Amino acid sequence: MKKALFKDWPILSHLALILIIGYLLISVLHLAPTLFGYGQEGLPLLLATSLFSVVVFGGGAVWQAFLFSDRPTSFLGLQPYQIDWRKAVLLLLSYAGCLLAVVLTTKGVKLLLPFLPPAWQEEIDRSGAHYTSLIKEMLQGGKGWALLAIAIIPGITEELFFRGAVLRWMRRVTRNRWHAAVWLTAIVFSIAHLDLMGFFPRIVLGAYLGYVYYHTHSIYVPMALHVLNNAIALCSLSLDR
Repeated sequence: MKKALFKDWPILSHLALILIIGYLLISVLHLAPTLFGYGQEGLPLLLATSLFSVVVFGGGAVWQAFLFSDRPTSFLGLQPYQIDWRKAVLLLLSYAGCLLAVVLTTKGVKLLLPFLPPAWQEEIDRSGAHYTSLIKEMLQGGKGWALLAIAIIPGITEELFFRGAVLRWMRRVTRNRWHAAVWLTAIVFSIAHLDLMGFFPRIVLGAYLGYVYYHTHSIYVPMALHVLNNAIALCSLSLDR
């Protein structure tokens, strides 16, 4: 049940405000090294990434839940999930299938690149290289800190925001059409990462996490799989250094 005070607030205005707060936070964190006299490499970048995830995604999700629902935990899907070894095996097998789909999608994008206009190719390559360089730079702050900032914190906060809050609004926009809501949320999820090279693979991942939430009715399951996925990606980049 939505609280009457906020029931007529446009959904997009809330999401836009969250993004504005996010950009302001990025600006403040960008100026922090100059103001406080430390460098931008290593741990400070990890700290900035963690704060952004917690404040924008985690805080945004909690804000939406308390504004629009009398049951915030239910709004965000914070429901217990009874798991046994059979369910665990099925989830891991499904994730392996998702990982294969992401790899194949990535290869497909790279195969299509030569057919795009040169300016587009350059921008996509630059975007992918920049995203990868940021993660490798964060690894300089220590693998343990990087695991926390890149895998664990985003895996929790992004699921709260995208599968917890945004997916709920997408269901409302699509009149509870789950398939449409899952894929629209996956597109928003991918856009938010600002990585052109990983745009389509991340849509696949986002849709998978959305369907996991749909079948389990608990945000904790996609959270765990999101953390696992980020940890695997981080380990892969760490080995390539």
